[in-house]
Amino acid sequence: GDVAVELRPNRAASQNVLLRRVVSLDSMRVVARRSRRYADFEYRRRNSSSGRFLTAGDLAKEHATELAPVIQHVGGFTVVGFGPNTQVFSTAARASRPNCKEANVVIDGVDQATINMVPPHDIAAVEIYAEAAGAPGQYRSECGLILVWTKRWRSTPPT
Repeated sequence: GDVAVELRPNRAASQNVLLRRVVSLDSMRVVARRSRRYADFEYRRRNSSSGRFLTAGDLAKEHATELAPVIQHVGGFTVVGFGPNTQVFSTAARASRPNCKEANVVIDGVDQATINMVPPHDIAAVEIYAEAAGAPGQYRSECGLILVWTKRWRSTPPT
């Protein structure tokens, strides 16, 4: 049954309670499989030589609070501004196509995002393509492409 306990400021309260019924749950079997979507990133594109790739561990070593400085440190991109208004430009794409605007930043499959939208500690992987050659064809990449995959994986990385 219910037991009432009176609580007052600056006073300790204690009450002995006798538990009569023990509840035991049946055992459960949990089976996990390695996610194919991350495997596609790891083994198909990462093992090609066309892009540069950063894992969560690589990002942690940079101790950065925003992704843009990490991209600039990797090379091949120029960063303009800071915070949410930061723009990233591929130096190779702009050299061959002077009319190029910002690189296309794709976060979990959604393109035209901003580079600092997700903090590095929430990122599982980054794919960096300074030019369209070798970049995944389903994304606009003529002015450079940066694919960001968060730890939550809202959508499947394309194969």
